[in-house]
Amino acid sequence: MPGLFVKIFIWFWATVVLTCLSLVLAFALQPHGVPSRWHSSLEDATKYYGTAAVGVLNQRGAPEASTFIGQLSEDTHVRACLFDDRGLVLAGWDCSEFKRDVDRVAHGETSVGSMHRGLAAIVIPVKGSDGHTYIYASELLSGPGAAFGVDLRVVLMRVSLALTVSGLICYFLTRYLTRPILRLRSVSQQISAGQLNARADAALESRRDEMGDLVRDFNSMANTTETLISSQRQLLYDVSHELRSPLARLNVALDLLRRRVGEVPALNRMQVESAFTE
Repeated sequence: MPGLFVKIFIWFWATVVLTCLSLVLAFALQPHGVPSRWHSSLEDATKYYGTAAVGVLNQRGAPEASTFIGQLSEDTHVRACLFDDRGLVLAGWDCSEFKRDVDRVAHGETSVGSMHRGLAAIVIPVKGSDGHTYIYASELLSGPGAAFGVDLRVVLMRVSLALTVSGLICYFLTRYLTRPILRLRSVSQQISAGQLNARADAALESRRDEMGDLVRDFNSMANTTETLISSQRQLLYDVSHELRSPLARLNVALDLLRRRVGEVPALNRMQVESAFTE
């Protein structure tokens, strides 16, 4: 069973991994790196946060806007930066990664979306209450690879849980598949040892699948084999019984004849041959 369990376990996870890779590739090969439906929802979220950040900037100044963006990053795992219409940083930290996309928006594009390490980067222009246009850039935890940037312990816990659950599923599936095979192996060993009446369990015969068909065919074969061997043994017994009586009478006749004619080499030879045959 261990060999089959390992194969089922490997094939199960190979299927999962290939499926995930296919989804990631399908996601990554979309135009502009982000599918249109995702881009629309992410852009709405970015616009909401961007409007709030610009409001804080207009009312309280750049330091408070930076504090707001920092708090937002801690609470929602959203990394963001606020720029003016020329692409200069007004609030936020580590904003250099947004530079290329911000320049595109500064030169007239309405919004820019891209993927970086499984994170969706959205850059949009935001109108402030003071009449100026600002550029808000945000990197949102979204997409197939987002979970890997949250918490390593959480990821390890999820992977361990997935391996444990899948291992249990594969184990019980392996037991379910191999139980009839192991039982058939045991019965075949008993039959080869001479226990011709050994059969697989009736519970296995009642299964309505290919394994049940195999068990029923095996028991049918065992019944036929037992019947043939029993018939052969009976035939040998009957033939032996039928030959024993005339040979016994022949030996009695030879003894009587020897008493009458004495020792004759031909009679001795017939005695030896009849004894050998018997």
